[in-house]
Amino acid sequence: MGKHVFLIDNEISRIAQIECLIAGTQITFSTAHNERTASPMLYSEEIDLVAMSGSVSGSAPLLNKLLDLKNAKGTLLLLYPILNREARTEFYRRGFDMCVASEDPAECAAAISVWMFLAVRYPHTFPSALPV
Repeated sequence: MGKHVFLIDNEISRIAQIECLIAGTQITFSTAHNERTASPMLYSEEIDLVAMSGSVSGSAPLLNKLLDLKNAKGTLLLLYPILNREARTEFYRRGFDMCVASEDPAECAAAISVWMFLAVRYPHTFPSALPV
């Protein structure tokens, strides 16, 4: 059973590196580069995890939409890079599942892989990971 990740990042090369690092798994991707292209896609597909770069243009209003998606569908939320410890704490308080403190695509890919492994292994813990 495959999992779907929605990757929102304005750096096309980082998107390509993350996808390459996860290639060969059962994880599929859709991508967007800013708030304008990401917003319509949030509810148009079945998404298990949204991974978003904090440097995306229009990220402030998009953060609220992501939290709405999490509340409506149980979608997992991952932000990167969130370098400031206090900012990471605040994002966790708001309901985000993970904040990666690195811009390294390998770190982002590892975080995505771990969350998707856990969602498959423990589906009762992750509402969005229930079999379709």
